Amino acid sequence: MKRILVIHCDIYGFGGAENFAIKLVRTLQDFEFDVTVLHSGGTLDVVRIRERMGIELDPSKVRFVQISMFRRFPGLLAGALLLRYAFVLRQARQIANDFDFIVGTYGETPLLVKKLLQTVHIPLFFFDRESLCYLGVRAPTILQLAVRSAYVIVSRLIAGWSRETVSKHLMITNSQWTAAQFARHYPKARIESIYHGVATAIAAGHPDYLAHEQRSNTVVIIGRVVPFKRVHLGIEIVDRLRALGHHDLGLLIIGGGGGAYVQAIEVMQASRPYIEWRRDLPRLEMEKIIARQRWGLHVAQNEHYGLAPLELQRLGCVTFVHNSGGQVEAVRDADLKYDDIDDAVEKMDRVIRDGGCSQRLFEGLPENVAVHTTDGFRLRFIQRMREEGFFDA
Repeated sequence: MKRILVIHCDIYGFGGAENFAIKLVRTLQDFEFDVTVLHSGGTLDVVRIRERMGIELDPSKVRFVQISMFRRFPGLLAGALLLRYAFVLRQARQIANDFDFIVGTYGETPLLVKKLLQTVHIPLFFFDRESLCYLGVRAPTILQLAVRSAYVIVSRLIAGWSRETVSKHLMITNSQWTAAQFARHYPKARIESIYHGVATAIAAGHPDYLAHEQRSNTVVIIGRVVPFKRVHLGIEIVDRLRALGHHDLGLLIIGGGGGAYVQAIEVMQASRPYIEWRRDLPRLEMEKIIARQRWGLHVAQNEHYGLAPLELQRLGCVTFVHNSGGQVEAVRDADLKYDDIDDAVEKMDRVIRDGGCSQRLFEGLPENVAVHTTDGFRLRFIQRMREEGFFDA
């Protein structure tokens, strides 16, 4: 049985990258590989993963290894994910040759090994203005640029990063937009895009998948409650829609977070009785709740793929997204893509008022998500592994 080392920052971050990593681990298990996950988080907790991600892992075929410095100090560098990842990479260099091949699932994986495949989400080791924009900083100050540059340079040194090392191995991105961003930073690298896809227990045809007219007139925002996701602007959009006469329109936020941003959202919620906020929901319960709502909203800009919009659509929510990044590949209809807050309010108002339009969009959801399946991803990813020689004796 071939031994695979999967390298990630922290599987228990439970964001889009972690969803992908867990799906990939499950895929490798199914093909009878012996999988070790090296990350900064804790040991394997199959119950926690199943409840949060809806993915079942076989504990006899996978083990999670937390790098030594974070075993001793679990909360160290809690908000400095790139630094945490850099330390994971540093330890990976020490053990990489003990494995048949390596798969990086968080970002660039600068290791000098023969067989390595990198699945990447957004360029991590850069500090130009555009890279900061991807992180949610739209107009960085000179001080922010200076701090970011120092942070990235230190992370590069710890990780052993170089453009040449990263460019030696195939990169698989999650959207064509993301592929273009990596091509800008790594012009000599081989880069391909494979949609990661989503899977939900509830989908069109399931008893809990309600008809459009049976659903609550509620907007759903799902995902981490962090500044990059711009949840505060989602609240502003719903405020303005209610002011236009949609008095029964509600807002459901599903997701957790921490720090000052969460506190700011809590303050906004306190004065708006139409907002419901659910955190740490078991996966199936979350799906059942979403499948009873009518609308989805994704407010992040330049999202590298857009798992949240895909899940919302698969669960039957007519979903609006910012017209940027890889998320425009997840939501196809022009009526559902907005350029700014004014445009979002105008388009949502029009669709909500037009029953025929909203019904047409609802009926088109299954076709829209059909190209974004986990089975499709599994087949293409394993095919690329074969082509790269990972299955050779």
